[in-house]
Amino acid sequence: MFTIAWDAKTQAITYLFTSDKHFIGDSELSVGGLCRLVGESEKPYEFTYYTGWLITSEWGDNARDLSGDAIWHVALRRDAAHPLYGTIVGFVQSRYLKIPRG
Repeated sequence: MFTIAWDAKTQAITYLFTSDKHFIGDSELSVGGLCRLVGESEKPYEFTYYTGWLITSEWGDNARDLSGDAIWHVALRRDAAHPLYGTIVGFVQSRYLKIPRG
């Protein structure tokens, strides 16, 4: 299942989101998986906070069979049991994301 938002004025899609557990990126990232929130030096990645999620340029994926070269950014929630990790709650594409490039 996908959520699609569009701007009635411009008639452009502004947001795509999925939390479908069957969505698996080309590098095998999927909903429910864990991603590190810090780099090798234990320095936290730079995050953009977007609709309650943590988004970083460090964790993104393609799903070429579904969307070609489009990047699906991993939407994370900090994992309470493992503070250096975030749980993948979904994947988002949005023209409004302004993600710092690491």
